[in-house]
Amino acid sequence: MAIIVARQGESAPVRIPAPRPIRPFLRFAKLPPRALGAARIAIEDDEFRARVADRVDEEEVGRAGWLLLTRPDGWDEEFDELVRARADQVATGAEDAARRDLTRANETIRAQQREIDAKDRELRRLQQQHVERDDLEAARLADLDEAIAASDSAAAERARAVRELKDMERRLGARTDQVRELEARLADGMSAVEPSSEDGGTGGDPDHDDVAAAERAAIARLVGELRVAWEQVGGALTRLDAALGDPADDGDDTTFARGRGRGRTHPGHHRRPLRLGQGLVDGTPAAARWLLARPGVVALVDGYNVTMLAWPDLSVADQRIALERAATQVQLQLGAQVVLVFDGDSEGGAAVRSAVGSPVRVRFTHRDTEADDEILEMVAATTAPVVVVVSNDRRVLDGARQRGANTIRSTDFVALLR
Repeated sequence: MAIIVARQGESAPVRIPAPRPIRPFLRFAKLPPRALGAARIAIEDDEFRARVADRVDEEEVGRAGWLLLTRPDGWDEEFDELVRARADQVATGAEDAARRDLTRANETIRAQQREIDAKDRELRRLQQQHVERDDLEAARLADLDEAIAASDSAAAERARAVRELKDMERRLGARTDQVRELEARLADGMSAVEPSSEDGGTGGDPDHDDVAAAERAAIARLVGELRVAWEQVGGALTRLDAALGDPADDGDDTTFARGRGRGRTHPGHHRRPLRLGQGLVDGTPAAARWLLARPGVVALVDGYNVTMLAWPDLSVADQRIALERAATQVQLQLGAQVVLVFDGDSEGGAAVRSAVGSPVRVRFTHRDTEADDEILEMVAATTAPVVVVVSNDRRVLDGARQRGANTIRSTDFVALLR
């Protein structure tokens, strides 16, 4: 109101100058806080204070404002009392406000403490999980080390058993040759002592009879030994497969490298097994015939694994000859380049040669190398677009697949030979 009265005086027809303290604020559209102090000083001018008092009443400016403008007798005591009452009211309000602020602060602190407690519990839970995961990981690593050690031991045992079985096969082949030789000698001896019609069937040399009887007894012993040996071979193979299981199931690409030494993988080789044609089922003679008819295919055959299955009654040498002849027909009919791989034996032979009178190739391993390992090395080394491995040996089949070759079981290959 003091600013309004001062403005009106400045614009009156007869100008009434405004008090000096409030002149700077006369043109302000919105008064700043410091204008209140300037007006308080301005109304100390009696003439200006009277002009302001004429424009207002007590209801507009309140009791304290009215006392300050009109200043009746004793006004200052009443004014001081109003100031003290107002100060007490402000103090009480400030205290209440402070109490409310303190209450809100305490509630905020309690809420933050609850949040801290919750986060602390979550941290402890995560730490416990971390410890449990570390324990589990340690246990898994221990189990893995144990499994690797067991796998190494099993692979070494399998290698030893396979070598023993291969040696037993060679010895059985030699015994079979002995049996055939004795049978031939017995037949010769029987024809020599056979009674003629002239002497009524009573003639003959007793010494020859004794020799024939001895040879028959020797043959009987050898046949019995052969029968027992073959039963032992079959039982050993069955126990070996049952004890070691299927190596393909453990997903370990290093089985062969650890188990045999020579059967290592070649990471740089990118051959993949050929997918069978539509309608064909793996492990059937039809699938085997289709694979052997693919252009550029090379078939690596585990020689004695096939011959012992197809011609068990023949000698080892006759078995090889029979397989070479049968494989020649397969190669001429289907077009596959057939390579027969045999364990090295006393008969020797070139490392790689062509079968006599046929395009089939024959390979003998060194005496200290098994045909199984030789075949896996050949799979990795050949550049043929399609490689097929023929065997019933599970290690050979699994190793060949890992090296990108297709596989045919000896049973299905024998079905093609007949």
